[in-house]
This record gives sequence, structure tokens and C-alpha cells, in this order.
Amino acid sequence: VAIATISMNDTCLKPVKLKVSEFIDLRNVGQNQIERLRDALRKLSRLNIRYSDENNVPHERAVFSAAEWRPRSGSICLTFNAAMKPELIKLRGKFTQYNLAMYRRLKGKYAKDLYEKLSVWLRNNGQRKYRLDELYDLLSVPPYARNSFKEFNKNILGPAVAKINKETDWTLEYKTEKKRLFDKKADNYRLRTANIIFIRKR
Repeated sequence: VAIATISMNDTCLKPVKLKVSEFIDLRNVGQNQIERLRDALRKLSRLNIRYSDENNVPHERAVFSAAEWRPRSGSICLTFNAAMKPELIKLRGKFTQYNLAMYRRLKGKYAKDLYEKLSVWLRNNGQRKYRLDELYDLLSVPPYARNSFKEFNKNILGPAVAKINKETDWTLEYKTEKKRLFDKKADNYRLRTANIIFIRKR
């Protein structure tokens, strides 16, 4: 979310300020769990990434030089490590081309996660295919919700897509691909959902 605020034309990396209530909402953390917020900020202040430069020389640097909670103003301030600017600009261009205001507007963990993951691949239009097991992992779907695609589609995937269509400027559709897969319980092959294809119309 912080990287999404970086502008390609920025000459310097500006501190990112968020209201505590906004941050808590984005992270799906309850208002009474301030200690988890503090712990998250401590982890952010120690967050490093590894990368290789144009000469394939490996580097490891901190993403943020500071991550502070300011109770009096009710805000969080994240300060980027200036030495990371070239790599962060690359990340901004490659991975976070989504509308931050719309992301914040979305309600529900699965709608937010799906919108963010698809924004990596879908710009103005296009398609993206995921294996069903891959999609489960991307959305951190709990094991009990993976037993039936019908229930997953009814309770998680369908509502998430509906929220994205209602609360963002996307028109998103999806369809399934089925394959003959081995069913351990039935001890034979059955036609089952294997892939999900997302299509962004606009």
C-alpha cells in the first residue's frame, strides 16, 4: 500500500502518512488490537529486501528508514530509505498499479486481496488464469473452505468479485476450466474445476 503512493515523477521519496483508523481498516485489524499495530510497525522498520543490480551484484537494504505511530495526531508515518528509490520505483511500476482509493473503499478481506493480486496483471483490460489451488493460496483460503469449489464460489469468490464490480471502476468477470482429475475418495477420474480465468472488461 505504501509503495502504491510513490509517483514515477517523484524526485525524492516522500513520507507516507495514514490515519490509524485507515491503517487498521486496511489491515483488517480490530480497533482494540493496538498492540498488533505496534508489532506490525516494528516489523516494517526491520523489513529488508534482496535484489541484484544491473551488474548482477546482490544487495540487501531496508525498505523504510522509520515506521512511527503518532498517537496525538492519530496517524502512522512511514519513511522510505532514500537509497532504495530506484528499486522502489521499479516495484511501483511493476507490482502496484492499482487505485489506492478504491482499494481502501473495498470491504472484505477476499475482495481486497483479489483486487490487489489481479492489479499486478490486469491494466485497462485483459485476462489472468490461476490454477484453483494457486488461487486458494493467493487468497489464504482456510483448508475447510477448499473442500468444495461450489461452496468456495458461493461464499468467497462470487461475493469478492461482486464487491469489486460494485465498489471500484472495474468490470470483472470470471469463468472456470474443468479437467479430468483423479478423485482419491471416488478412486477414479472425475471432471472437476481446475483453473479460474479472470477477465477485466474495463
